[in-house]
Amino acid sequence: MILDKLHPHQWQRKSIVDFLIITLIVPLFLSLSNKSFAADYDWIKVYPEHIGIFTSVGVQQFVAFGYKNDGTRENITKKVDWISSNKNIISIDKNGLATIVTGITSGQVKITCSYPKTGNIAPGVNLLLLKKIRHTVTPSAGANGTISPSTAQKVVDGETITFTVTPDTGYSTASVTGTCGGNLIGTTYTTNPITGDCTVNATFVINTYTLSYIAGEHGTITGTTPQTVDYGADGTPVTASPDTGYHFVDWSDASTANPRTDTNVSSDVTVTANFAINTYSVTPSATGNGEIAPNDVQTVDYNSTVSFTLTPDTGYTLIDVTGTCAAGNPATDNGDGSWAYTTGAVTDDCTVIANFTN
Repeated sequence: MILDKLHPHQWQRKSIVDFLIITLIVPLFLSLSNKSFAADYDWIKVYPEHIGIFTSVGVQQFVAFGYKNDGTRENITKKVDWISSNKNIISIDKNGLATIVTGITSGQVKITCSYPKTGNIAPGVNLLLLKKIRHTVTPSAGANGTISPSTAQKVVDGETITFTVTPDTGYSTASVTGTCGGNLIGTTYTTNPITGDCTVNATFVINTYTLSYIAGEHGTITGTTPQTVDYGADGTPVTASPDTGYHFVDWSDASTANPRTDTNVSSDVTVTANFAINTYSVTPSATGNGEIAPNDVQTVDYNSTVSFTLTPDTGYTLIDVTGTCAAGNPATDNGDGSWAYTTGAVTDDCTVIANFTN
């Protein structure tokens, strides 16, 4: 039985962390024979008669009484010599104050006293100090992660223990449960104070990532966006589709894949498709006696027009303008012997031919 209060004195507690159960091995009081201790006392008795909880930094006051056959007694605590059979485990001072040496968790000691006037020794008390109460904490980890330490741990009653919970690559800690209770901060799980055998169970879940595809100006995205993909899995294809007169250039991460499929995904992806306007070549030329200006190849944006000046040689005149470019309005006389011509909207590579005659 573990007692919190003792008779007639109780332990003075200086710590509640390390408990040592002191078990009485032999009766604390044994009457001696009728042999007298000189003429002073007929027998000596030591108190307390029962010992309960004794902390590793606690102290216990022992008291000695001298008795006579007529029933009278005297407190002789400070008159006797107190003796500890092992001062490395429990020390006791001249006032009967016993202290367990710091750090001691087990051992066996006998506490007694002698009456110096006669040298006779009072009956002693054999004390057995048992080890601290410990409980078993059993950890476990589900698939795709570990817990460390991973084997059952012995924990002193009232203390806590920490575990490191580590998910595999591509996984996260889903939860840490069990009967111990506690808190997870980062990868460190600290139990509540342990009061009995209990468990700590870690579980893990695969990471998921979001693939987002955005269309820039003058285009659209064909396919699913956004997509939710497990770690290590592949997304589904998406295509960047340009508006008419435009073309796909690249994605904002410099990829030029189109259609695009992100494979072996290990992080979120957010990219924008970039589009640019189409450009076309307009090639001018002249037949007969005259010239067209400009006379080199012109680069023109989709749906734009290009203008030329057509000038016949002296004595010649402009017949017409032909070629593969969309026709614009008829050429107009500038009044200085030259003509102005503007094409229709350019939507492909094409030619402009100025024809002259005399």
